[in-house]
Amino acid sequence: MSQPVVAVLDYGIGNLRSAERALVHCGADARLTADPVVAAAADAVVLPGVGAFGACMRAL
Repeated sequence: MSQPVVAVLDYGIGNLRSAERALVHCGADARLTADPVVAAAADAVVLPGVGAFGACMRAL
């Protein structure tokens, strides 16, 4: 079974490396990206942050 590709969106806010490491630990092929094409091609997308969804939406 292949690893799911998970795009970790780099939007200038959030704990990117922690999210990436956690996903890899769980068996995902985590890819840090700011590229919408890469995100659209992924099996899943993660918006890392510490409860700052409003700031995330403004940054995107």
